[in-house]
Order: sequence, then structure tokens, then C-alpha cells
Amino acid sequence: MRQNMLRPYNLAQDPLLRAALVRTAPDTHLFQLTVHNVVFDMASVLVILDEISRHAAGADLPAPIQYAEYTRWQADQHRTGAEKRRAYWTDWIAKGEPPAWSWPPRETPPAGATFDSLPTWARFPPETHARLQAFARQHGVTVYVACLTAYVLATRELTGCPDITIGTTYSDRDDARFGAMIGASVMVPALRADMTDNPDLPTLLTRMKRIVADALTHQDLPIEEAIPRETKGPLFKLVCSAFAQTPHGRLRLPGIRTAWQEDWWNPVSRPTLYLVTWETPTPDGPALTCHMMHRQDMWDEVTAKRMMGAFEATILRMAAS
Repeated sequence: MRQNMLRPYNLAQDPLLRAALVRTAPDTHLFQLTVHNVVFDMASVLVILDEISRHAAGADLPAPIQYAEYTRWQADQHRTGAEKRRAYWTDWIAKGEPPAWSWPPRETPPAGATFDSLPTWARFPPETHARLQAFARQHGVTVYVACLTAYVLATRELTGCPDITIGTTYSDRDDARFGAMIGASVMVPALRADMTDNPDLPTLLTRMKRIVADALTHQDLPIEEAIPRETKGPLFKLVCSAFAQTPHGRLRLPGIRTAWQEDWWNPVSRPTLYLVTWETPTPDGPALTCHMMHRQDMWDEVTAKRMMGAFEATILRMAAS
């Protein structure tokens, strides 16, 4: 299954979805869907699991909406209010490059650049998650914004840099017609967290909420329309995502008990560090699961644990407030 997951795609010839069913015991199987990001995202995974479930139940499915309709809708979105969005990102770029920073050096320098990555995990039990939710409501933010704030604070602690740019992901399916569409719809706007004035935690939470809202409001713009051609290098090395919905309970097969295997991860990551958060259902209520993928050519295990430790400490401080 790991080999199947890592086998490269020939985008010109191969099907971009691979399915495998592996029997591990007489009554136990692993069902694997391997997909290429160029045509899939998490929303698409949920859609296809729902479709498989309805097929298994013998239900009729409506004709699927075609991706071409989505691209036409997106083109219309780009044309509507494009000047305002272009002005927002032009101003964003005009603020200049964020200051250079680096992670703590590796004890053993890497042999070369790779995208091989490893995860570091944090799992907050339902009681802690509930307290974090209460803290977020008290400050008028979402749990995602609280986690994002903890992420930038942990990065500042490790790097000493108070001006951090992070990418985030947003599934651009604001039109209800595309809720059941299979296809890539993720935008990755850049969030610049300027902490040079050393804000306290409530101030930073409010600031991060505004930064996220502004970026998502102005996201519908092709990047080449905002970024000067002479700009070099990535806009950000860090990414933070939150899965509002997960595959938990989405595959429903008659007479079969199913469970999403959270610990299966793809050991390839493009960002230097990629934090993903989601809720895990438990008998005592939803827990909060956090998964940090770090590139091994940039990080070692010691740094990864320090980063996760700093992130966890901030989350626990929020939950205790």
C-alpha cells in the first residue's frame, strides 16, 4: 500500500485515481484510494466516499456536475471585483519581503534537497478541546484561528523572527452547486503575521482573524496578476490547514463497520513545515488532532519535537485561560 501511494503518476496517460482493497484477515480489509492533487482535494474525497456509500445502498445518484462548469464559474468570479482584489495583493506585495529567518541548524547536514517528510503528532483530549473551543468563542475567533496563532507564536519562538508569512488552504466551493463536485478547488492564500509590536495574545488573536478574513475575501485572483515577474523564491515556507470535515463515518457500507485510518500519511511534503488540524470523534466527544509534517532535508527530529512542544504549550495555555 505504501508503494502504491508513492508510485508516480504519468499525468498524460494514467488514471488519476487508484483504488486497492487488501485483505488483512478473513473479515478485515484495508481500502485505499490514491489520488493526485491536480484533480482531488479533501472535499473530493468526502464526495467520492458518499457516492460509494450510496452505490452500496442501491441509491440512484444525480448526474455529477462537470468540472468545466466550475472553471467557468471561477472565471466569472475573477472578473467580478478583480480590481479590488488586485489592489489588495499589490499592496500586500508592496510591503516588501518579510525578514529572512532560519530554523535551528541540523546536527547532521542533509546530503541534498528532498521532499521526504515525517510527521509529529499532538492529540488533545475532548476535555481540552472543549476548553479551547470556549476560549476561542470568548475571543470571537474559531479554533482554527487559535491554532494558527499558536503556530506563528511557536515559529517566532524557534526562529526569533516576529514577521512570519504562512500559507493556508481554503476550498473555494462557495456556490452550493459545487458541493458534490469531484475536482481540485483549493486556494492557498498567503497570511502575513506581523508581530514586531509584540502584541499580547488577545490582540494577536484578533489580528490573525482579520488577516485570514482579508486573505480569503481577496483570494480569487490568479497569482501572476499580483506578483511582479522579478519576484523570486516562495511566498512562504509554512502552511497551516484545518479539515472542517473528515472521512470519519463517511464510508457507509451495509453490514460492514468502517473506520478512517488517521495515521496513514504520505511521506512527501512540499512546504518545509505543514500543520493540519481536525476533530477526531471519541466516545467522550470530539478530540483535536494536530499533525505536523516536516521536511527532513530542513529539519531533524529534535527541532520537530521542539516546535510541536512550543505549539502544544500555547494551545494548553489557551485552553487553561
